Amino acid sequence: MLGDPELKKCKKGDIIQLQRRGFFKVDVAYAPHSPFSNAVTPVILFSIPDGHTKDVPSSGLKINNNEIKNIAEQGTIVRDLKASKVAKEKIDSEVKKLLVLKAEYKAATGKEWKLGQSVPATSLSAAPSDVGVINANIVKQGDLIRNLKAKKAPKAEIDQQVKTLLELKTQFKASTGKDWQPNTEVPSINPPVNSLSSADTAVEEILNKITNQGDKVRQLKSQKADKTFVEAEVKILLSLKAEYKKLTGSDWKPGAITPAIVKKEISPEQPSPRIVSDLLTKISSQGDKVRQLKNTKAEKSVIDAEIKLLLALKTDYKNLTGQEWKLGTVIPPTATIETVKIDLTNNESSDICSLLNQISYQGDKIRNLKKEKASKATIDIEVQTLLALKANYKQQTGNDWTPNSKIEPRKVSSVEIVSEIMSASPVKELLTKEINDQGDKVRAAKSDNLSKEKIDEEVQKLLTLKAKYKEVTGTDFPNAGGRVSAKSSKKGNEKKVVRIRRKMLRTKKKLAYLKVE
Repeated sequence: MLGDPELKKCKKGDIIQLQRRGFFKVDVAYAPHSPFSNAVTPVILFSIPDGHTKDVPSSGLKINNNEIKNIAEQGTIVRDLKASKVAKEKIDSEVKKLLVLKAEYKAATGKEWKLGQSVPATSLSAAPSDVGVINANIVKQGDLIRNLKAKKAPKAEIDQQVKTLLELKTQFKASTGKDWQPNTEVPSINPPVNSLSSADTAVEEILNKITNQGDKVRQLKSQKADKTFVEAEVKILLSLKAEYKKLTGSDWKPGAITPAIVKKEISPEQPSPRIVSDLLTKISSQGDKVRQLKNTKAEKSVIDAEIKLLLALKTDYKNLTGQEWKLGTVIPPTATIETVKIDLTNNESSDICSLLNQISYQGDKIRNLKKEKASKATIDIEVQTLLALKANYKQQTGNDWTPNSKIEPRKVSSVEIVSEIMSASPVKELLTKEINDQGDKVRAAKSDNLSKEKIDEEVQKLLTLKAKYKEVTGTDFPNAGGRVSAKSSKKGNEKKVVRIRRKMLRTKKKLAYLKVE
């Protein structure tokens, strides 16, 4: 141990008392540097029992995990500042804080702080009633080790944390009599006072963690951090979302709030036929979309993304019904699908529905522009249009628009929803206009004798728009009569093109005549 400099004056055989440590006899006195080995001979003491029965504390100061955590966090701050090459003055101020923390640690423990240092295992010991605390520490320590591995930390630091994890698992086994395993359920000693409130609290905590982790991932992406760091944080985010789904039974979505948890009796409930029907419809539509992309020889990345979505839908189907999805799967005949009749005669509801359709279409349009890597100015214009639609929605309903926004229709005796409603839909009008404009582009490309690749690209865009039209309206886009307003302007443009071509031909003939002369 490190002792007082006055111990140098002690002689062999002296009996001394060290504060808070007891009585000792000097067995070997201090000796300075030896001329032969250049080594210092330390003072060697033998403890003399004084009859006490309680353990004497080894130090008047205590060190805990929080102080070690502060040192580690301060070290991370310093490393980040050095990596980002900020001003030297700012780095020096943070280094000073780190040195102060290390000095406090040394004063409390009597030894220098080292990377990966942790509180001795004895301080982490827990009584049998504190098995939950040990379990929480094991989970936390495991997450810490995974984060260190993801960040490719030094091996010495990882090994130190692994040792701490093994010590915690040993304590868990000593308290419970069995080895620790993932998803270990800690037996509760006292029955919970209010299980519903604790469940609410758990969901709120998960929601907060998901929000914070999402912000962290976005910040890393905006800072263009290393891909391995981003992937590690994304995995943590996905695990949190899976835990949320396990608690609530539904996937996490932006703007999710704590659901009202109602105590239910444990009984095997069959899934709602309507939910199964909707899921089967989505799987069928997604399968058709994948096949269409393969037939049109789209890019592999686009096809892979759609296939992943299809597999996710099939996984949801299996979780819901307990069976694998197979081609030709239908709902059992005994299941009856409930139909809800909606009163669409209400002008206000119709306006809001139209507004929701416009917002949805505008969002799809912006996403397509981003996929096609359109210019920033074009995307900004469309974004402004989307924001204006959302502001109009808020003005009419009093609520902000969310991805799950929908109108709550009032039920009436019986009103059939017919396809004629779609004929007045603004989405159909917008799609018709876009298809007509794209058709003009294709015809112009063919008349200008552009390269085959360019023409094929424009034709592919036209086919995509027509497929979208069919998906929205349920009917193919009419080849004749589809456009009304642009007919006269098209004839005028064609006549103008003919006049320009004739003029260019006459100019060429004049130039040739001048060259001959």
